[in-house]
Amino acid sequence: FSHQMDFPILKILHLKRMVFERHELLVKLLSGCQILEELEIKYLCFRNGSRVPAKEFDGLLPSLVRAKIYCHDSIIPLHLVRNVETLHMEQAQLKCCRKLPMFHNLTHVKLKFFFNMWGWLQQMLQQNHKLQSLIIHGCEYRDESWNDPPIVPKCLSLHLRTCCLAYCKGTESELQFAKYILQNSKILMTMKIKYDHCADINAKYQMTTELSLFTKG
Repeated sequence: FSHQMDFPILKILHLKRMVFERHELLVKLLSGCQILEELEIKYLCFRNGSRVPAKEFDGLLPSLVRAKIYCHDSIIPLHLVRNVETLHMEQAQLKCCRKLPMFHNLTHVKLKFFFNMWGWLQQMLQQNHKLQSLIIHGCEYRDESWNDPPIVPKCLSLHLRTCCLAYCKGTESELQFAKYILQNSKILMTMKIKYDHCADINAKYQMTTELSLFTKG
């Protein structure tokens, strides 16, 4: 890493359980991947504990199409992946983000939430006009309230075809969210509910019954 990195034909890069001495080394590595199409980062950190200034990612990975970001901290700024078509991401990446960027090309997204699930999810829907497939993993969150947004996100009106709510516990907020998707997604073809193994059997039955009787909008 002492010299400029250059990978002129590299299209796929997976970085898993790696420790970089400092953040400049990661920036240097990514700067040499001009035609990279797929990036996967899992549990990457910096030995000195530094956080990468977002501006240092400007102009990197112009050809990126698919990204999977699973880190315990928000070390990868979201604007690095704002032009991808497929995004898998944990909520930790949102911690330092006051406002989400617009994802102009995003069609498939998988999100794993741990807190304030519904607030972040509303933002994601508003910033993804072309979204076709949405998978949500809601893990270890409190039953926070889902409130219908005042304006129906454009992706629901025009593009969303598949929605999956995984690790569902059968809460009232999950039920209201599922109803909102069914009511407002005009071309939705598939709605999947996958219950958590610890979900209360009565809550599961009630939610399944209500959704089976619900009329799609």
